Parts: sequence; structure tokens; C-alpha cells
Amino acid sequence: MNQKLEPHYGAGVDGAKFWPRPKLTKKTLRTLRSGGSIALFGPRRTGKSSVMKETKRLLSEDNKFHVIELNLEGRVSMTAFVTRLLKQLPEQTGKSLLQRWTQLPFLPEALTEAIKRFSDGKAGGDKADDSLFMEFWAQLAEAVEKQVLESDKTIVFFFDELPYFCDNQIEAGVTPDTIDTFLATLRRWRQAGIPMAIAGSIGIREIARQHELEMDHLNDLVSVTIPPLEDDDAKDMLRALAAGFELDWWSDELADAVIATTADTFPSFLQRAMIEIESEDARTPEAVAVALKGTYRREFEISFFEQFSKRLKHYGDEEPTARKILSTLAARNPCDVGALAEAAKETGMDDDAIQNLLIALEQDAFIATDPETREAVFAYKVVETWWRSRP
Repeated sequence: MNQKLEPHYGAGVDGAKFWPRPKLTKKTLRTLRSGGSIALFGPRRTGKSSVMKETKRLLSEDNKFHVIELNLEGRVSMTAFVTRLLKQLPEQTGKSLLQRWTQLPFLPEALTEAIKRFSDGKAGGDKADDSLFMEFWAQLAEAVEKQVLESDKTIVFFFDELPYFCDNQIEAGVTPDTIDTFLATLRRWRQAGIPMAIAGSIGIREIARQHELEMDHLNDLVSVTIPPLEDDDAKDMLRALAAGFELDWWSDELADAVIATTADTFPSFLQRAMIEIESEDARTPEAVAVALKGTYRREFEISFFEQFSKRLKHYGDEEPTARKILSTLAARNPCDVGALAEAAKETGMDDDAIQNLLIALEQDAFIATDPETREAVFAYKVVETWWRSRP
């Protein structure tokens, strides 16, 4: 494959910087174009945002669709959520929505005034506005649904880091019941025919368990798992990156050394590996191995590995059982799911809770199960490496 790929490491990419993932983008596009919705949950740096961006780009090329992308990472307030939503709606749809909101009955005067500020182009608000927008979101969301469905284009919503948004809202004092209502309105949008893509570095199931939210808010979504590249595809990407770096000394032997040494074969991992190889001028398999055991390895131990340690702590009083499951899997990888459940029982957890925990561990990318054989494995090579190095 004669291809040049521009080196890039950092935020999600699309277009010429995106390494083609045809199976993934075909699935996401087919689902959204047909009115369905998708969920992409998994660790950071595994390509969720890039797949989302590329899907958005390809969808936006079709004049029938209007895409709204809401990045909810960080401390995003409810007023900021509303502001971003309004800014990205088609202009006439946004104006009509604001008019519809101001005509809603039984809204408190303070909320009506906040909505009028949006109409006057004065976006923003304080904590009081945040509370009002969240408290009356069910009524506001119903108006959004009606207005969006009246648009001459199919409006598709992309929500990145939705689980974190919900978690942060609860930490800020919003009640779990209110978040339940918020998630339920998004589900009603989907049921009404509004396509949606939802991504998160943590799964919504564990957030729901922590805060005793309803578990079925997102069970209507088509799950999209982002796998590492197959070895041949990884070699092609490395060859394209070598061309981008103008490394005329690149060889398949060096590519084999990268694949054998790197944390995993996700595109961002390979991008980062090539940055290190180019800077160290690593021209032999031995030099590649040395280069990728230095700064590269430390970066993953500090950042990537840490996210799994933190994620496991989020399981609270279920963490010991989660650890028991992972220890059992490490001892006999792959392992029958039934054997994992039996090991979990030793901690005193009941059957229903164990099944929910196994689902959460899979959604959070600790494990992966084959639905036919019912065998479980570590979801990714990097997860197994993390567990064996930092149990």
C-alpha cells in the first residue's frame, strides 16, 4: 500500500489524518443514516473521538443531514450545554426553538428571562440558571424534540463524554433523579427518530450503579467496539507514517519490532511510537525496542495505566469483587464466564449483582466476552499489561 499519513498525536482526527477504519465507519454511518443510534465506550486513546469525528465528517457531506457535536468533557455546566446546543442548530431551527421555549407554560420567570437572553444573543448564565435549565429540562427537551423533527434536515446529535457529564452534574449537586430525567429525555429523542452517537471514556452502567440511576437509559443503542488494528493493517499504517516522517530506511522488520513492543496497535499508540522512533533515530529492531521502553513506556504507565487504576476505584464496594474477577482471568486467560462468576461468588456478591458487574467490566473495557463460546479475555493487550504490572 503506497500511502503517506501525516504524523499526529493528540486530539481526535478526521479526513486525511484519519487512518481508515472501514468496518467501523460503515457500521456507524449505516446505523445513523437509518435513524438508529450508537454507543462507543472505551479507554482514552483508543480512537473513539477519531471514529466519531470521521463519522461526523462523512455524514456532513450528505446534504440531508445536519450534525451537532457536543463535547461534554470537563466541568460543562447545564447552561453551557444549552448554549452549545443552540449555537449548532440550524439558524432558523434555533430561533424557532427559543420562541417555542418562551411560550411554554408554567416556566418560572427567571428561566424565561434566561431564555430571552439567548434570544438577544447574550449566552451565558450563573448557577441559578444551571439549576433552572436542569430542573425544567423535561419540558425544554420536549420542545427541542418537536422543533428538531420539524427541520428540513435530519439532525444527528454527537455526545462525547456523556457519562462524565452526568457524573460531574451529580458531583455539582444535581440529584440522581434529575439526571435520570435528563437521560430519559435523550432516550425519548431517539425513540422519536432523532439519531444519536454517544461516546465515553467510562461506561454509563458504572455511573448508573454508583448513583443508583436507571440502568436502561442507553440499552437501545448499537454498541460499537473500537478494536486495535490487525497486524497487517498496523504494518500498513506504520509504513504510511514512515513516509510521512520521510524515513527512507523504514522496513517491515522494524514494523514487526514496533508491533511486538508497543503497548497495543491502536492508531494513536502507533503514532506515538513513531514519534519516539523518529526522534531516537531507531534504525534496528533492537533500537526500536529500547526506544519504546523509555519515555514511551513511562508515558503509558503514568497516563494510560492510571486511567484503569482510577476506573477500578470507581467501583467502590464492588472493587474487591472486580479484582477477584480480573485475578481469576489473569490466571487462566481466556476463561469461561461461568468460572469468573463462580470466583466472584466467593466475595459474597449475589448472582444479579455479579452479572451487572461483569457487564460493567466489559463496558469499561477491562474484559471482552465471546457471545458464542462465553469465554472471556482481557479486552486489550494493554489492559492485561496494566493488570499484571499493577495489580
